[in-house]
Amino acid sequence: MTYSLGLDGGGTKTECVVLDANGQVAGQGVAGPSNPLRVGFAAAAGALTLAARAALTSAGAQMTQVTAVCAGLAGAGRPSVANRVLAFLAAEFPQAFVHATTDLEIALEAAVGGGPGVVLIAGTGSSAYGRNAEGKTARAGGYGPWLGDEGS
Repeated sequence: MTYSLGLDGGGTKTECVVLDANGQVAGQGVAGPSNPLRVGFAAAAGALTLAARAALTSAGAQMTQVTAVCAGLAGAGRPSVANRVLAFLAAEFPQAFVHATTDLEIALEAAVGGGPGVVLIAGTGSSAYGRNAEGKTARAGGYGPWLGDEGS
Protein backbone atom coordinates (compact mmCIF):
# COMPACT_ATOMS: atom_id res chain seq x y z
CA MET A 1 0.00 0.00 0.00
CA THR A 2 1.17 3.54 -0.74
CA TYR A 3 0.38 6.74 1.13
CA SER A 4 0.43 10.51 0.71
CA LEU A 5 1.20 13.01 3.47
CA GLY A 6 -0.25 16.46 3.95
CA LEU A 7 1.52 18.72 6.46
CA ASP A 8 0.15 22.03 7.76
CA GLY A 9 2.59 23.99 9.89
CA GLY A 10 2.43 27.30 11.67
CA GLY A 11 3.71 29.19 14.66
CA THR A 12 1.89 27.03 17.23
CA LYS A 13 1.64 23.50 15.85
CA THR A 14 2.18 21.17 12.93
CA GLU A 15 -0.47 18.72 11.79
CA CYS A 16 0.03 15.79 9.43
CA VAL A 17 -2.60 13.69 7.69
CA VAL A 18 -1.86 10.37 5.97
CA LEU A 19 -4.06 9.47 3.01
CA ASP A 20 -4.24 5.98 1.58
CA ALA A 21 -4.26 5.24 -2.15
CA ASN A 22 -8.05 5.83 -2.21
CA GLY A 23 -7.73 9.30 -0.68
CA GLN A 24 -9.11 8.20 2.68
CA VAL A 25 -7.60 9.47 5.93
CA ALA A 26 -5.52 6.65 7.38
CA GLY A 27 -3.74 8.48 10.20
CA GLN A 28 -3.01 11.81 11.83
CA GLY A 29 -0.19 13.31 13.88
CA VAL A 30 0.54 16.57 15.68
CA ALA A 31 3.80 18.20 16.76
CA GLY A 32 5.08 21.61 17.80
CA PRO A 33 5.51 24.72 15.65
CA SER A 34 7.14 24.59 12.22
CA ASN A 35 7.29 28.18 11.00
CA PRO A 36 11.02 28.40 10.23
CA LEU A 37 10.96 32.18 10.54
CA ARG A 38 9.78 31.96 14.15
CA VAL A 39 11.41 28.79 15.51
CA GLY A 40 14.40 28.33 13.21
CA PHE A 41 14.88 25.74 10.52
CA ALA A 42 16.17 22.93 12.76
CA ALA A 43 13.15 23.13 15.08
CA ALA A 44 10.75 23.40 12.13
CA ALA A 45 12.29 20.35 10.46
CA GLY A 46 12.08 18.44 13.73
CA ALA A 47 8.38 19.26 14.08
CA LEU A 48 7.68 18.16 10.51
CA THR A 49 9.43 14.86 11.16
CA LEU A 50 7.64 14.27 14.47
CA ALA A 51 4.21 15.04 13.01
CA ALA A 52 4.86 12.79 9.99
CA ARG A 53 6.11 9.91 12.12
CA ALA A 54 3.15 10.19 14.51
CA ALA A 55 0.71 10.20 11.59
CA LEU A 56 2.41 7.23 9.92
CA THR A 57 2.42 5.32 13.20
CA SER A 58 -1.31 5.95 13.65
CA ALA A 59 -1.84 4.68 10.09
CA GLY A 60 0.34 1.61 10.63
CA ALA A 61 2.49 2.78 7.72
CA GLN A 62 6.22 3.21 7.08
CA MET A 63 8.08 6.23 5.67
CA THR A 64 9.18 4.07 2.73
CA GLN A 65 5.53 3.64 1.68
CA VAL A 66 5.04 7.38 1.16
CA THR A 67 4.85 8.39 -2.50
CA ALA A 68 3.84 12.07 -2.18
CA VAL A 69 4.30 14.80 0.43
CA CYS A 70 2.86 18.31 0.44
CA ALA A 71 3.86 20.71 3.21
CA GLY A 72 2.10 24.05 3.61
CA LEU A 73 4.00 26.18 6.10
CA ALA A 74 3.77 29.66 7.47
CA GLY A 75 6.91 31.42 6.28
CA ALA A 76 7.22 29.37 3.09
CA GLY A 77 6.14 32.32 0.98
CA ARG A 78 9.81 33.27 0.92
CA PRO A 79 11.51 31.30 -1.86
CA SER A 80 14.60 30.64 0.27
CA VAL A 81 12.43 29.06 2.99
CA ALA A 82 10.35 27.03 0.52
CA ASN A 83 13.50 25.74 -1.21
CA ARG A 84 15.07 24.71 2.09
CA VAL A 85 11.88 22.92 3.19
CA LEU A 86 11.69 21.22 -0.20
CA ALA A 87 15.28 19.98 0.11
CA PHE A 88 14.57 18.70 3.62
CA LEU A 89 11.45 16.82 2.50
CA ALA A 90 13.31 15.32 -0.48
CA ALA A 91 15.98 14.00 1.89
CA GLU A 92 13.41 12.62 4.37
CA PHE A 93 11.28 11.02 1.65
CA PRO A 94 13.69 10.29 -1.25
CA GLN A 95 11.22 7.96 -2.95
CA ALA A 96 8.37 10.49 -2.92
CA PHE A 97 7.23 13.46 -4.95
CA VAL A 98 7.56 16.43 -2.58
CA HIS A 99 6.06 19.91 -2.68
CA ALA A 100 6.48 22.86 -0.32
CA THR A 101 4.15 25.85 -0.31
CA THR A 102 2.48 28.25 2.10
CA ASP A 103 -0.18 27.47 4.67
CA LEU A 104 -2.35 30.01 2.85
CA GLU A 105 -2.23 28.06 -0.41
CA ILE A 106 -3.18 24.74 1.18
CA ALA A 107 -6.00 26.43 3.11
CA LEU A 108 -7.39 27.99 -0.08
CA GLU A 109 -7.12 24.69 -1.94
CA ALA A 110 -8.91 22.87 0.88
CA ALA A 111 -11.65 25.50 0.99
CA VAL A 112 -12.45 26.04 -2.69
CA GLY A 113 -10.36 23.64 -4.76
CA GLY A 114 -9.34 25.39 -7.95
CA GLY A 115 -12.17 27.91 -7.79
CA PRO A 116 -12.38 31.48 -6.59
CA GLY A 117 -12.54 32.29 -2.89
CA VAL A 118 -10.84 33.78 0.14
CA VAL A 119 -9.37 32.26 3.30
CA LEU A 120 -8.38 33.95 6.53
CA ILE A 121 -5.80 32.62 8.96
CA ALA A 122 -6.00 33.93 12.50
CA GLY A 123 -3.68 31.71 14.50
CA THR A 124 -0.24 32.56 15.82
CA GLY A 125 -0.12 34.89 12.82
CA SER A 126 -2.82 36.49 10.73
CA SER A 127 -3.25 36.74 6.97
CA ALA A 128 -5.77 36.57 4.15
CA TYR A 129 -5.38 35.00 0.72
CA GLY A 130 -7.75 34.85 -2.21
CA ARG A 131 -8.15 33.93 -5.85
CA ASN A 132 -10.63 35.43 -8.31
CA ALA A 133 -12.45 33.67 -11.16
CA GLU A 134 -9.59 34.51 -13.54
CA GLY A 135 -7.08 32.77 -11.27
CA LYS A 136 -5.35 35.93 -10.00
CA THR A 137 -4.29 35.73 -6.37
CA ALA A 138 -3.71 38.36 -3.68
CA ARG A 139 -2.72 38.27 -0.04
CA ALA A 140 -2.74 40.61 2.93
CA GLY A 141 -1.04 40.35 6.29
CA GLY A 142 1.34 37.62 7.29
CA TYR A 143 4.09 40.07 8.16
CA GLY A 144 4.72 38.77 11.67
CA PRO A 145 4.62 40.52 15.03
CA TRP A 146 6.97 43.29 13.89
CA LEU A 147 4.46 44.79 11.46
CA GLY A 148 1.22 43.58 12.99
CA ASP A 149 -0.62 40.36 13.70
CA GLU A 150 -3.96 41.85 14.63
CA GLY A 151 -5.79 38.56 14.12
CA SER A 152 -3.66 36.67 16.61
